[in-house]
Amino acid sequence: MCIVFSLLSSISAVELSDNDIIQNNDDNIINTIELDEENENMEIISMNSENALEESSENQLKDANTNTIYISASGDDLTGDGSKDNPYKTVKQGIENSNNQSIIYLSEGNFDAQNISIDKTLTIEGVKNKTVIDANHISRIFFMTSDAKLTLIRLTLINGNMSNNETGLGGSIYNDGGELTLINCTIKDSYSGLNGGAIYNNMGKLSLIESDIINNTAVQYGGAIYSAGITNIENSYFTENHITAEKGVGGAIACGGIASISNTLFLKNYAIYSAGAILNLANATLNNCSFINQTTEYTGGAISNHNYMVINNSIFSGGYSRFYAAAILAPPSGQHVVTEVYNTIFEKNYVGAHGAVSNNFKDTELKMENCAIVGNYILLEQGGKIYGDIALDDNASTLYCWWGQNEISPYYYSPHSETYESWKINASKWLVMEFTSSNEIIKQDVNNVLNVNIKHYFDNETKEIYDYDEDINLPLTVKFYTNTGQTIAEVELVNGSASINYIPANNVKTVYAKLSNQTIEISVKQKNESKLIASDLSKYYKENKDLEIKLTDNDNNPLYNKTVKILLNGKEYNLATNNNGIVKVPLDLNIGTYTAKISFDDEEYRNQNKNVKITVLKNKTSIKASNLVKYYKNSTKLSVKLLDNNKKPLKSKTVKIRIAGKTYSKTTNSKGIATFAINQKVGTYSVKISFNGDKTYQSSSKTIKVYVKSAKLTTKTKKIHRKSYFVATLKDKNGKAIKKTKVKFKLNGKTYTRTTNNKGIAKLKITVKIGTYKIKTSFKSTKIYGATVFTNKIKVLR
Repeated sequence: MCIVFSLLSSISAVELSDNDIIQNNDDNIINTIELDEENENMEIISMNSENALEESSENQLKDANTNTIYISASGDDLTGDGSKDNPYKTVKQGIENSNNQSIIYLSEGNFDAQNISIDKTLTIEGVKNKTVIDANHISRIFFMTSDAKLTLIRLTLINGNMSNNETGLGGSIYNDGGELTLINCTIKDSYSGLNGGAIYNNMGKLSLIESDIINNTAVQYGGAIYSAGITNIENSYFTENHITAEKGVGGAIACGGIASISNTLFLKNYAIYSAGAILNLANATLNNCSFINQTTEYTGGAISNHNYMVINNSIFSGGYSRFYAAAILAPPSGQHVVTEVYNTIFEKNYVGAHGAVSNNFKDTELKMENCAIVGNYILLEQGGKIYGDIALDDNASTLYCWWGQNEISPYYYSPHSETYESWKINASKWLVMEFTSSNEIIKQDVNNVLNVNIKHYFDNETKEIYDYDEDINLPLTVKFYTNTGQTIAEVELVNGSASINYIPANNVKTVYAKLSNQTIEISVKQKNESKLIASDLSKYYKENKDLEIKLTDNDNNPLYNKTVKILLNGKEYNLATNNNGIVKVPLDLNIGTYTAKISFDDEEYRNQNKNVKITVLKNKTSIKASNLVKYYKNSTKLSVKLLDNNKKPLKSKTVKIRIAGKTYSKTTNSKGIATFAINQKVGTYSVKISFNGDKTYQSSSKTIKVYVKSAKLTTKTKKIHRKSYFVATLKDKNGKAIKKTKVKFKLNGKTYTRTTNNKGIAKLKITVKIGTYKIKTSFKSTKIYGATVFTNKIKVLR
């Protein structure tokens, strides 16, 4: 864990002479806005979601007692009856002809309207951003009596004007004790000569939902809204609303009744004297609000609280006040003032004198917890700036806050005694930043989970750091970057913590985490370079061949006794390198393609990873066979031998031959030989010999020639005398006599057997009567020679 402490520069007090102005003006505010007991008990309007608003609106639309009125820019007040097909032209005509609980629909377009009085329940609905009600700077638009309940939906109200300095209340709307609800509306460019540039709510109820309040102006209080009743604001937007009087307060809102404001943005609102955004005189709750660039010329850049206020999960940024409190002011108010602030960010607010964030006076109580108070500063008259966050007096507690760095020296100053009185301030416990790595240090080549958190606090009394178990909702941004200047990531804190996964590049030596003004570093452990050498490999099935891996340093020196991990075919091998830096992995694999995942993970040397492709091939085969010459019908066979790639015979494999259009199959014996009988007639044949292969052996084929020959048997006699000899000569293909071979003669129904002599001659004595005969001469096949048959026609003479 790394926690770094650094000291802020000391800050000197700045003399002011405006305390009397603050005291007198704020008392006048209190005297102007007072609540009676009945108003304190009024129910706060709660519209918690868009769905609830839509449901409420729909229920009103479905009320059986309502009537519906239509107004169109192209309508006619004289001939119109307020129906959809025949609408009125003006808003005033429609309202005057409406019943209690009527719903009035306005078409797209611009409608002029001034000083319309409402004393009943009405809903007026337009088209978002397209229905405009314009007072033309003549007067306000609506005046509501205490009996009125007015709901405005999707309307834009502009150019209201109540410029009389005595009665100038509510530039667009004056609500005199009624109930006013605005949903999806815009009010802009309206003016009041006294209070409430857009709306004046006098002891009534005001609800503002998803609406924009833009560029409205009042002279004294509430540039946009002055409310002495109950106020509920949700999901809305206030920008560039102003107060023009020298002692004017509440650039956007002046609130003297119970107020609830949530999910609302205040941007660039302005008051000359105090409270650029909100003046609170009663009981106010703010949730998830943003105050950006609120300004005043004197005090309270964003808020001036005179009674009781709770602020949750909000942001104050870029606020400015010429003298005191760029964010929140709690001035003397003749009563005990309480301000509670939780999970809120105060960032880059600045003032000209005391307390960039908050300035509390006598009889005020400030409680701040889980807040971020960073980068706020005080401008000096002589130029430059001093970072001083808070000037506090009396009862203040700022516990478990983040001050932008791990060592704090906040600016505690009493504007009354003009001395430092830090003993009155309870700020002894503050959040500290922690930057850690899951590997303690940051390691090269592996994933490091880097975490920044402010889930610890420093106790200034015990000088110890403790865990802080409460939720912290401060969406501050942490920047992770390296010594090379590269930004790794910018991550927002979630419940006080932010994490990233990180594997450092080769040239990274240090990683930094910066949160606000605090920067903490963690070193990267450097490793020696290494090389992992291995190549793709092909082998035959059952071939004795290993996967060889070599590990060296950057200078190619072998790394001895280092563990290399190999993942292959579902098995893990952890092998130590030999003296040559080599490991060998036996490859007892079936036919197929495999990936060997090789990794080297070491504390001293850079980790390496490499994938190698291993291909196990079927064994090659070859066929050994020669051309064959044989005699017709003899017993000579074709012999075929099947060999593997090592020239070893393959037994029990099926070999085929194809001859004369027919295919024959045989199985090899233990010597890899298959024999085939050739029973074809005399002729020359092309024989294709093939092995189709199997799971482990490749196919192979060979083509040879087979010559089928016959023995040459000749007979020369056609005419023969009785008792002479019929001669048959038997020779092979080369003319060599075939001796001692039996030859059969069939004549006149009788068969005679004779044996050839050394000259291949066999003789048959003719004893038949004179006449013409057929004589059949033949000999059977032998192991060498095929059978031969001749038939001759002879004539026996006397």
